[in-house]
Amino acid sequence: MGIDWSENFKCGIREIDDQHKEFFIEVDRFLKTCKTEENAEQVKKMMKELQNHIDTHFRAEEVLFKKYKYPYGEFHIKEHRKFKKDFNFLRRVFRQEGVSLRFSMLVGYFSSSWIFDHIKKADKNFSEFLKKRNPFNSRF
Repeated sequence: MGIDWSENFKCGIREIDDQHKEFFIEVDRFLKTCKTEENAEQVKKMMKELQNHIDTHFRAEEVLFKKYKYPYGEFHIKEHRKFKKDFNFLRRVFRQEGVSLRFSMLVGYFSSSWIFDHIKKADKNFSEFLKKRNPFNSRF
């Protein structure tokens, strides 16, 4: 099981798209590493890297929400908080079980649901808002 970036996930904000592409690469590598218990130390390291990526990405989006007074910013931030909560749950499962079948399945489920439910919907809605507000901004 893996995930690949495609232009279908592009939301049109260069900074955010670049971060999403990096997220896809990291999650794909992570999913492949989660296939065996022998990779537990590497998985632990990758979880820290993913946590840093997630924190950086969410901060970048939230700065844009405030800067452009995005009317759905609070809702979007709540989704970020839920993802962080889900990610912390994954970390607890990993600490308790290591690279178990349950852990690997949860990683796949959370990754795909986040990608398809959040990136393709919430992030695209935000980018459409920005494009309407600043149609000539070179960042898009």
